[in-house]
Amino acid sequence: MPTTYFCLCYDEAHIVPTAALQQQETIRTNHHNHPLYLSIDMKMPSTMVSAQVINHTDVELILLENLVSRLPPFHSSSDAHY
Repeated sequence: MPTTYFCLCYDEAHIVPTAALQQQETIRTNHHNHPLYLSIDMKMPSTMVSAQVINHTDVELILLENLVSRLPPFHSSSDAHY
């Protein structure tokens, strides 16, 4: 079954999996705190499964924020190393 990786690196989002509307969740993060795999496989106990941070770094996020003259909220944090 198709699976999507989702990482809200910082801020807030309301996630509603189309395969299981009852499993919706509001996520608030400040530094890659809650990456997920989202699946449409109804045989699984959950369509949202915890994941590790993959395929992106803080350096990339800093670069993207700098394009709009901002810094990410974790920029001054000592744990900015993903």
